[in-house]
Amino acid sequence: MAGEAGRDPRAWLAVDETAAAFLSRSLSSRPPITLPPPLHRAPLRPGNVVEIAGPSNSGKSHLLLMRFLYARCCNSPEFIAAVKTVKSQSRREVSSAGIYFVMIDSIGAFYWIDRGSQPARENKGRTLQSITESVVHELRKLLQLQPALVLVTKAPIYGEGTTTANDFNWVSSKYILADSTGLGYSRQEEERTLSNREYMPSIWQSFVKHRINLQVEAEVPSVLESEVLPVHTSEWVQPYLKTKGKFSIMDDGVSLIQ
Repeated sequence: MAGEAGRDPRAWLAVDETAAAFLSRSLSSRPPITLPPPLHRAPLRPGNVVEIAGPSNSGKSHLLLMRFLYARCCNSPEFIAAVKTVKSQSRREVSSAGIYFVMIDSIGAFYWIDRGSQPARENKGRTLQSITESVVHELRKLLQLQPALVLVTKAPIYGEGTTTANDFNWVSSKYILADSTGLGYSRQEEERTLSNREYMPSIWQSFVKHRINLQVEAEVPSVLESEVLPVHTSEWVQPYLKTKGKFSIMDDGVSLIQ
């Protein structure tokens, strides 16, 4: 205590930042966010964009079930308008609780609609690329205003067991190559490869900094003998983690499987 009392009080009162810098830092910097399993393994902060990819019934939407303001969109223009609305609302909430999460389910919902409605080259109009650019632009402006954590689900554009003509030729040739070498090939592995194929424009791919893939692996008996529960797996691919997580989705939430 005597040593502290003998110090120069002006050193204790010295200011290392202005009031404006302090307010800017306190409003923009937020502590790390701990999410429920299986999203808890990677350190996440407000401003990160996390893509949760997986086929139907893999648990994407269940992981987004929290308290939130809900906006249902029927097309891409409505979705862009909804993001603008959230951004406008966030301006009014900067001095209050603010926005900590933005959840989009799912980013590829209007992919085929936007792709099918693309205008001919000689006509001017909104293309899939320009729509995605608008989405990314509005999300970036929102994150600049309030660095919320963005959770985005993305379903595959092909259902399990379906392929396009080009995919069919590619798959068939791969089967022939596998059979000729005697190695064999798993149809399930092929469908999983197709379901994980990237289809969003490059501007979205560069916007996403984290990615987790979900799959449905098997079914196991639950506590009730008459009920079976699907086993879901989660795999962090960006950043890459060697271990896979297993979990089940029940009425009372997500349960990790050791």
